[in-house]
Amino acid sequence: MSALALSILSETFSGKARAGAIGIWATMVGLGFGLGPVVGGLLLGVFGWSSIFWVNVPFALVGIALTVTVVPESRNPDIRPVDVPGVLTSAAGLLALIFGLIEPASNSWTSAPVAASLAAALVLLASFVWWERRAPVPMIPPAVVKLRRFTTSCGVYLLSYASLTGVYFYLTLLYQDVDGWTALRTGLSWLFMNIPFLVMAQFAGRLSRQLPARAIAGGGCLVTAAGILTFSTLTPSSPFIIAVIGYVLFGTGTGMWIPGVANVAMRDVPPGLSGTASGVFNASRQVGTSIGLAILGAIGADAATSAWTSQAAQLTGAARRAAIGQAGNVASARISSVTRALGAGQRPAAEQAFSHGYQVAVLIAGLGLIAAAFIAAFGLRDNRSRELDAAAGEPAPPCDPDNPTAVAQPHHTFVTRPDGRDNRVNH
Repeated sequence: MSALALSILSETFSGKARAGAIGIWATMVGLGFGLGPVVGGLLLGVFGWSSIFWVNVPFALVGIALTVTVVPESRNPDIRPVDVPGVLTSAAGLLALIFGLIEPASNSWTSAPVAASLAAALVLLASFVWWERRAPVPMIPPAVVKLRRFTTSCGVYLLSYASLTGVYFYLTLLYQDVDGWTALRTGLSWLFMNIPFLVMAQFAGRLSRQLPARAIAGGGCLVTAAGILTFSTLTPSSPFIIAVIGYVLFGTGTGMWIPGVANVAMRDVPPGLSGTASGVFNASRQVGTSIGLAILGAIGADAATSAWTSQAAQLTGAARRAAIGQAGNVASARISSVTRALGAGQRPAAEQAFSHGYQVAVLIAGLGLIAAAFIAAFGLRDNRSRELDAAAGEPAPPCDPDNPTAVAQPHHTFVTRPDGRDNRVNH
């Protein structure tokens, strides 16, 4: 469902209308994200944990009804068979990679399960790349891979979401598990982030017509990075106004680059490949989310454990052994478990150790957004007149290197075939 959303928008709208439609799509995503924690907190407090699953049923029914009555039908006349070897090797490789990245929270990086998983991931993902270059009908068509702005947008999306997910995770741990906030209070605090996001997403279409794509994406990533770096200074005793500043910067930046990157990613994709491109683009977000949470979680846990172990080394005998045994609880922000086991006197030390891991992980997330900004700035470079033509719905000139797969002209159209070559269809 998520993978087809951008495909439907790309098939239904073009030019200025497409940029505006993607901005509305991003706004709805932000609205759901903003209301989700608040509604979830209310449901958990009143009805219990199972209610957060049942509440999705009426939304699903409404979505089905709207899809049947409103969404126009669109099909790719050139049906492509499923690339079974590509699907299996990519799925297995990503599974092994994620397992190998999260397992160090329980075992060392040199342990057999971690080493075997990472080695298997390397072999499987390399096999996937090898197969895709030789498959008769690859899972990701060469025509899509050759679109520079599309592949750059996928890279920006992957790296950015890898950073965002870790920030969401650690902010929740800081406020709920360390400071003792309720789920509802945490969700309400996120409104300081989501309101700026909604406001900026409303201007997505206007920004795409006034600024080049690299300015929107790169600038948005830098503003988001400023918010994350503000978060990296937080401790359990920090005044909430510091978090508010981070939330506003974070929401403003993401409101710029999320719709901006989505718009430029789908801009050059031929209509017949919009479904595949939308799936790849959505997959880059999902992969970034999984890998980012695994990597930042492992880094933060390792930093917190090291800080706590250093403090525990100052103790002696049974007290030292008991403190070292609580390292896992410190790294995962279960401070109340630490105080029950060791006494309330160890709470400041436990909070300090967790804060160290939190700050290291969130700082790295901020650097990831800065790296995404540089990728956007250099990878989305293009002639400004071409971008204005695209925003106005005009076809790019035949020599445009960013649009090599579909060139519309008055009397004929080049349509991309699954093997990457072009057939001319006369009208």
